[in-house]
Amino acid sequence: MGEVCDYKSGVWAQADPEGIPVLRSTDFLPDGSLSYGTAIRLALNEKQLRKSILQPGGILLERSGGGPNKPVGRVAYFQGQGTYCFGNFITCLRVSRADVEPKFLFYYLFHFHISGRTEPLQTQTTNIRNLRFNEYLAITIPLPPLEEQKRIVAHLQEVQEKIKALKEAQDQTEEKLKRLEQAILNKAFRGEL
Repeated sequence: MGEVCDYKSGVWAQADPEGIPVLRSTDFLPDGSLSYGTAIRLALNEKQLRKSILQPGGILLERSGGGPNKPVGRVAYFQGQGTYCFGNFITCLRVSRADVEPKFLFYYLFHFHISGRTEPLQTQTTNIRNLRFNEYLAITIPLPPLEEQKRIVAHLQEVQEKIKALKEAQDQTEEKLKRLEQAILNKAFRGEL
C-alpha cells in the first residue's frame, strides 16, 4: 500500500472553543463516514494547521486507541466539507498515483478492517491498541484498471445508500412501535381496553 499513497500524522494542542475543528477516531461512524459536528476545537498554530489540514479524498486511519474488543485500523473518508484537521492518534492517507481511485482504496481498507485483518497488525498495552504501521503499509492492495475501480466504487456507494435508507426506515418503525406500545399501556391502565 505504501506504493500508492502518501501519509502524515495528526496533531494535538490545547482545547479552544474558537479553534480549528479537529477530527478524532471518536468521530468515525460505523459506515466509514465522519461526524463533523463532534469534532473538538483546538488552538493550532500555523505549522500544525499546514501539517494537518484535510483535503477532499483523505483517508483517516485510526493508529492508536481501540479497546479490548475493538481493534484499531478503522478508516473514515473525508469528503471535503469545510476546514478540518485530524488528531494525533490518526494518520491521513492520500492517494499518490493517478491510476488509483481514492474511494476505492478507502473501501478496500474499510473491508480490510471489518474482516478482522488489522488484528494481527497491532500490539496492545493496558486497554490501548497500536497499529504496527510499517506492516500495515506493506499490505498488498489489489488494483484493477481505474475504470473498474470507479465502477466498483459506484456500486458500493449505491449499496451503502440503500443500507442507509433501510436503517432509517427501521429506526422510524421502531419509534412507531414504541409509541404504539406506550399508547396500549396507557389505555390498559386507564381501563379503556
